[in-house]
Amino acid sequence: MMNVASKNKNMSYISKEGNLRVGKIIGHVALAILALILIFGSFGTIGAGEKGVLLQFGAVQEKVFDEGLFFKVPFVQKVRHLDVKIQKEQVEVSAASKDLQTVSSVIALNYHLDENKAPGCWKTLKGELMKCFLKKVPLLRFT
Repeated sequence: MMNVASKNKNMSYISKEGNLRVGKIIGHVALAILALILIFGSFGTIGAGEKGVLLQFGAVQEKVFDEGLFFKVPFVQKVRHLDVKIQKEQVEVSAASKDLQTVSSVIALNYHLDENKAPGCWKTLKGELMKCFLKKVPLLRFT
């Protein structure tokens, strides 16, 4: 049977000579920090009106996380949040008609991301949905 003195000797941060065992302290602190990183890096949350796209080593996976808590493998997987709420983009434009009358208009576009296509959107657009969409909209012509 092990006595209390031998247990304390193994867990002690002070050597027999009375010196502080810095290496042992640093090792235990590093181990505790690594454990905390692994624990807190393995889960997260997806907010209301968002979907989470799973990336594994940077490659888009077909897994889509719904609102709420999710679990992932730290350092291997990342989750990117995509907003699927209805959003509005508004642009003011002015033009001149054939008879030199000024025409002013406000054009509003309501859009949202189809949640079933979230992985494909992240793969092609990297979250820059509106920037890519507006580049493809043709210029309007008033007559």
